[in-house]
Amino acid sequence: MRFADKKYAGAEDERVGEILQSSDVMEASDWLKRYPKGPFSSRTLDPDNPYGTPLAPVVARLAKAGAKRLVVHHGDRSFFVGLIVVLPGGARARNRLFEIERELSQICNQQVQKEYGQKYLYYSE
Repeated sequence: MRFADKKYAGAEDERVGEILQSSDVMEASDWLKRYPKGPFSSRTLDPDNPYGTPLAPVVARLAKAGAKRLVVHHGDRSFFVGLIVVLPGGARARNRLFEIERELSQICNQQVQKEYGQKYLYYSE
């Protein structure tokens, strides 16, 4: 398992901030109205599920854990590029989100992030 460092987290915040200012984003709840069975990833940690990880349960878990905002990064409003989690300020909610983070990073085959005071988490394949 690879772990990201503070420098990576800062660069990721900068990149995600730019994405959020583009027209290639949509609130996750609106995306799910259009694509209720849309995927989060083609991979899964469940060996009994060969169809990947659906987006809706991931969004629900992150919202319940206290995400301030959940945003889909898309291409042409038709294909999923990634999921942006806007992190809250409160330590409790952040801790809950970082507990989920490890699992989601494994699913997306990306570096696991630790808490460095960053603003965002970003997941894509």
